[in-house]
Amino acid sequence: MVESVNLSGIDHSKVVDLRRVSEWMSYGVLKDSNLVTFESRAHVLSPLFLPKIRTLFAKNDTIFLMCGTGRRSKRAAELLAQNGYTAVKSIFGGASFQQKLGVKFETYCPKL
Repeated sequence: MVESVNLSGIDHSKVVDLRRVSEWMSYGVLKDSNLVTFESRAHVLSPLFLPKIRTLFAKNDTIFLMCGTGRRSKRAAELLAQNGYTAVKSIFGGASFQQKLGVKFETYCPKL
């Protein structure tokens, strides 16, 4: 079972935002978080997900996964565990709940 935590006090550079670009544009992103889409609207795993995670984190690094509500985070955590990642946590309630708690998100600006 994946541990769920709040964003309070967490280094945002250890957060992986699993949402899609359309969600980042609509709701904003956490400053310094890693934007790595997990799956498409049709629930198809992004072929870039695991390779990108491998470039960002070692298998024993603590990783905090955040999606919109927490469902994708759980699926992503299971996939990462199957691939040898040992310290993966989910952000409780996803971005929508964290925003209700007062966590500030900034406007998404794509890198050109």
